[in-house]
Amino acid sequence: MFGKTRNRHAAGIEPVEAGGFEIVQAAIVHLDIVGSTQLVRRDLRLAHLQVSRLYQRICRVCRAHGGQARELRGDAAVLEFASVDDALRATRAIHATAAVLDATRVGRINPRLRTGVSFGEIISESRLITGAAVIRAQRIEQLAEPGQVWFDDTVYPRLDPAQQLGVEAMPARTLKGFAGETALYRIRSTCREHPSRWQELFRPLVA
Repeated sequence: MFGKTRNRHAAGIEPVEAGGFEIVQAAIVHLDIVGSTQLVRRDLRLAHLQVSRLYQRICRVCRAHGGQARELRGDAAVLEFASVDDALRATRAIHATAAVLDATRVGRINPRLRTGVSFGEIISESRLITGAAVIRAQRIEQLAEPGQVWFDDTVYPRLDPAQQLGVEAMPARTLKGFAGETALYRIRSTCREHPSRWQELFRPLVA
């Protein structure tokens, strides 16, 4: 019934049954296509083609890192991973994918991504996923600039030390619906700042 149970067990994450639903801890990635309305108004068919190509590659990269695409819609995607390291590695590769599409864009239609990541308990059933981590990831994504990856203090302490080296702290913010300020971080080097480096690094995954 639950597609991620085996992967979560392999990662040492034990599910808890509550009311017939599976409660697990997971890393949630919320991706937003910046300016999607303008893209559609400019050229609906071409925008659909470019977004479709982007989503195909996002799903492929997500699977390559052990994740699942839980929601895909016109201007956003929600991805689920068993670990924050898998989530951040996949997110870097996904942003490299966007950079590759940007470099080969047709008719000046280029989807641009911004991303938020959080970690915590979720309930996942088929195509429905709920939990504070899902909401936090979306709130954090809304703070990021195009091309940026932001995450909170549920993610940073769980990162491998090698991944922490490429991270910088951002000013704490109050997220809508959550009490107190949330410590925030972002990946220091984005694909927009160093596109050739990102494309070369992840070319086997995004070609």
